[in-house]
Amino acid sequence: MSTYLSNLVEDMKENNRNFDVNINIQVFRYYSLQYLYQLSGRKSFELSKDRQNIPSFSRNSVWKKPLPKEYDKVFIEQIFIWSTRLGNQEFIQSTLEEMKSTGSFSLLDEQLKNAINNYHTEWKWRLGPDNYKTSSIYVEK
Repeated sequence: MSTYLSNLVEDMKENNRNFDVNINIQVFRYYSLQYLYQLSGRKSFELSKDRQNIPSFSRNSVWKKPLPKEYDKVFIEQIFIWSTRLGNQEFIQSTLEEMKSTGSFSLLDEQLKNAINNYHTEWKWRLGPDNYKTSSIYVEK
């Protein structure tokens, strides 16, 4: 059982690292779209109704300079380049699937099972219920 749990922890750490990379790319996308929106003469688009917590632009992993305030051709080129890149993300759950198929998951403490299930529910929410297993970022380890 301890091998399963160790592998499960490593899978989750890797998933979180991959998710963090994705967040950093999404931060660039959000601020770059805001930049284009403002460049068109409009005020910033407010996400307050969606209650999203957007990290600061400095967290992005694409553009290492400050967010431009004026027209910047190179920045705009990066916006279009990164508009179609998914990032390098995988979602690994092979250890969990193995634990469930062997019955090992049912031997876990109820609180731990709930925590693991909540973690995976969060992934399903982020990826969308229809994309969770069919997404190109879902892989078997």
